[in-house]
Amino acid sequence: MQQNVPIHITAEQVNNAEELLINKEAEITELRTQLIQIESQFKDASDEHHLLINEYDKYKVMYESESIKSAELESKIAQQENASLKREIEVAQIKAEYFRQISELSNNNSRVYSTNDNSVNIKNVSKVPGFEGKSITFGRWIKGVNEIFENYPGLKDFQKRALVVESLKGPARDWYDAEPDDNVKDWAEFKGALTRQYGSMESTDHALERIDTLRLTPSSDFNSFIQQIRPAIKVIALNNHTLAIAMLRKQTAPEIRKYIPKIYGETYEAHEQRLKSHMQDAQAKFTSTHPGRSNNMDVDMMGAAMQFKNSNHYAPQSAEDHEYALAAAQYRNYQSANTPRNESSRFNITSNRNPFQRSTRPHSQRNTTMTKIQFDEYVRNSTCFNCGIKGHLRSSCTKPTRPSRFMNSISAENETGKDRAQ
Repeated sequence: MQQNVPIHITAEQVNNAEELLINKEAEITELRTQLIQIESQFKDASDEHHLLINEYDKYKVMYESESIKSAELESKIAQQENASLKREIEVAQIKAEYFRQISELSNNNSRVYSTNDNSVNIKNVSKVPGFEGKSITFGRWIKGVNEIFENYPGLKDFQKRALVVESLKGPARDWYDAEPDDNVKDWAEFKGALTRQYGSMESTDHALERIDTLRLTPSSDFNSFIQQIRPAIKVIALNNHTLAIAMLRKQTAPEIRKYIPKIYGETYEAHEQRLKSHMQDAQAKFTSTHPGRSNNMDVDMMGAAMQFKNSNHYAPQSAEDHEYALAAAQYRNYQSANTPRNESSRFNITSNRNPFQRSTRPHSQRNTTMTKIQFDEYVRNSTCFNCGIKGHLRSSCTKPTRPSRFMNSISAENETGKDRAQ
């Protein structure tokens, strides 16, 4: 049997236990109070959340309603703009009819014939309305011109041309200045040239035909070419500069196009100005050099497109080497064209040396026939023959000079061929 062993507890231990119990009850009471507060805060946050959701739904409905109203307003604005445009067209037609009637009345009142040669005094003829080169107004303008000339049968041919030339403004006058003299030698030819230039531009087919028949070559007159092709390109491309530039480049000869690189985001007007500057520089250099230089250049360009492979064979050259060889051939021809020649040197074998033979002078802007823009583009696309890094020439390389890789490869292949032959 187990005996109950009495446990002796002191009064101090009892007091401590009671204090501990009181503290724990206080902590429990405090935690219960905090829990009640947290539940109250959670309820408030939940109520606020539901309130925000309701406000969000309200604003969403308002936004959708405003979007519908905005779409309706935009539709009304578009309708008003269309109506306004129609009214402007009607006003323009009324004005044109008004001026036509005034012109007829003025012609009837101011018609004066010469008693000797039955010619008309040009001062008494009604002034021809101005024409700015817009194809959409050409039909009405040329009709008014014909009516004026029909009311003045005594006008001479040169008087008709003088009246029309005086009425040309802006782009139309630029076109007239660039037009060949044979196309404006009499009124019939002049009228035909005007009709070809502006009378058929309302048709896309005619514009495409006009573009296809024009081509810019090194010997072309740039002003005449651009004045004829520009209206047709605008009819097709409208405000698309990329398409307009592509159409202009397609009708430009490859020997010109390769010196006019494409620039991202460039406008048609800027590209046309770059092309004009290049043509002016190229034609100025061509007229200032020796007449036989173009023939020599053709031969050198054919030779520069090949690279020596072994003792008996040639192969196409890479793009970078071809650009370098072409520039070297241009420099050699420039030097030979400016060097006096005598009869004994005509048959000197050194005058027909290999175009790949490197010049002893550094290649720079001063000893090349290329313009500064062309030379800078050439340098950017070239690879240094010394260090192999793209973006500069060997003459401007800062690294230690090494033997030419191109000449070493030729010498090695030649030596190998000799060894095999032995």
